[in-house]
Amino acid sequence: MSQSGHPASRCFRTLRLAAWALLMLVAAGCSGSGHGRATTSDTAKPHSTASAPPGSLGVVDWTAPVLDHGGAITVYADVNATPNYCLADGLPRLQTAVAADTGSVTITVTAYRPASATRTTPPGDACASLGHVPVPVTARLTQPLGSRALVDAATGRRHPVLDADSMPDAGYLPAGYREQPLTWDESSPDVVTRDFAGPGGQSLILERRPLPDQPMYNEQVLARGLVLGHPARVAETRNFPDNVCAMWSDAQHVWWVCSQGDPRAALSPAVLLRIGNSVR
Repeated sequence: MSQSGHPASRCFRTLRLAAWALLMLVAAGCSGSGHGRATTSDTAKPHSTASAPPGSLGVVDWTAPVLDHGGAITVYADVNATPNYCLADGLPRLQTAVAADTGSVTITVTAYRPASATRTTPPGDACASLGHVPVPVTARLTQPLGSRALVDAATGRRHPVLDADSMPDAGYLPAGYREQPLTWDESSPDVVTRDFAGPGGQSLILERRPLPDQPMYNEQVLARGLVLGHPARVAETRNFPDNVCAMWSDAQHVWWVCSQGDPRAALSPAVLLRIGNSVR
């Protein structure tokens, strides 16, 4: 979620989105035949035993589950794999179903044609869509997950689960910023990101990274201070002011608070340091 600010080495979240888009350019000429990203290191998926409900487009695989404070689980559905459907007609409508026993909880994500769709896409038909990043969808559990395995019905795979309570949150946010679903990547489990959508297309991220602390590419330090008692710096990649980050490290992790978007509307170093000091 990888250096920040430079087109070739921005923060991990930007790289991940770019990688998905590039994969789609190569592999998603026709929706239903390619996937936005690999969910594990396996090279082939187990055969799906999940049957599609009548009237649906089909069952879609998912990744990166997050267990929230109330016990619900948010998964990220690979809408690029929606069978017989072109994303140029809009994102499919997604529904979840949960089946549980004493040893496992299985989540099925089913895709349905949205009301805005204008055509039926036969198998093998050309699709002009370039793909879409995985879409969050939430499943409600009737009992706590506990130590049970979490399984994707579309692939039969078991997935690790990120507990949202394990990732600190910002106690202070500037006016107009709203928290988005927590994100992570199963292939890089030590990197976890809280995203906040801001006014005018601006965004803010709070990101936890593994040690050691590494500078940005061609880093230019704008200010220094303390965050939670630790030395911190606010920096950007020289000549790329659209991504300004406050960075510090503690005994376990490296932390980044980054303002992203139009440099004219970027949060100031003082505000970024204030946000960092509110993290709990």
